[in-house]
Order: sequence, then C-alpha cells, then structure tokens
Amino acid sequence: MKHKILNAGKEAAKVIEQTMTESWEEILNASKLIANTYKTGGKVLVMGNGGSCCDAEHIAAEMMVRFKKERNRKPYPAIVLSIDNAYLTACSNDYGYKLVFKRSLEALYAKGDALLFLSTSGRSENITECLKYAKSIECKIIGLIGGDGGEALKFCTNSIVVTSFETARIQEAHRVIYHTMVDLVEEELFT
Repeated sequence: MKHKILNAGKEAAKVIEQTMTESWEEILNASKLIANTYKTGGKVLVMGNGGSCCDAEHIAAEMMVRFKKERNRKPYPAIVLSIDNAYLTACSNDYGYKLVFKRSLEALYAKGDALLFLSTSGRSENITECLKYAKSIECKIIGLIGGDGGEALKFCTNSIVVTSFETARIQEAHRVIYHTMVDLVEEELFT
C-alpha cells in the first residue's frame, strides 16, 4: 500500500511537471486572454462534466472572490454554465443532455466574453455541441483538455493539453494549470 501511495504522488508530479514545461507558453497566453477579457468588460463562462464541473466551479469561485489573500481585489465575473440542478434536469429532460451547455451559453453570452472548458478527453457531446455554437458566434475559447485533445481541440482559440490518458492525472494537472492562470490574471489586473 505504501508503494501505491508513493507511486501516485510520483506519477502526478511527473505529469504536472511535463505539462507545465511543455505548455507554459499556452498557459501564459490563456491567462492573457482572460485578463484582456476582463479589461474590456467581458466575463468568463466556464464548463465541464463531473469532476471537471467541480473544477469549473472552483475556477469561478477563484475569479469572483480572490486567489491570493494579499490581493484584496474587485471580483472578476465568472459563471459556470451548468448553473444549478433545476436547470440541468429541466434542460436534459426537455432538450437532451447534449444541449445543457449550449443553451446556457446562448442565454448568458455577451460579445467580448470568453469560454473556458475542462475536459479529460475532449470528446463529450455536450462540450462539443457548445463549442460548435461558441465558434459560430466568434467566442474566444480556452480548453484545458486531456489525452490527445479529442474533437474539442479543433474549436479552441487557446488550448492546454495534458498528454495523459488517466483521468486522475489529467484533473490533477488541470488544477495546477488553472491555479497558475488565476494567479497570472490577478497579477496582471491587481492594482
């Protein structure tokens, strides 16, 4: 058991280090895109399924509250597209689960907003349906993706791909990436 525990830590650290080394420029560019979205009066719309939905909520909370406690700053607008249980169940029942993110984006998007999504595979139909719509309205799209990026990769304005096919390792790397991005956004905007 000890070996399994230590090995999990080593595997996570290896994937995170590899991703941060290979994708530092993409992370910086995504952070700049978000900071510019806020500078021009836009908001960030965030989405993901399952654990990635929880990460989407985490990102929105970091943006709306703060990341570093020494930065007592104004809130940056961020909305999670899964909104709440009533919306998810009503939309799934009436239109099908594949449209839950697209319909939210249709309702909440304003010109100048950015869409940030998290997906461990880039293949979820509800994600790709939303991305097709986002691309059609010229929304800026930032993807935190795993594996080979899947179909979602082709819709991204900016993408950071964790080149692992193990969900847990991808999600662990995503957390380090988005914490870094929020820190860079705060640094850029904090006055």
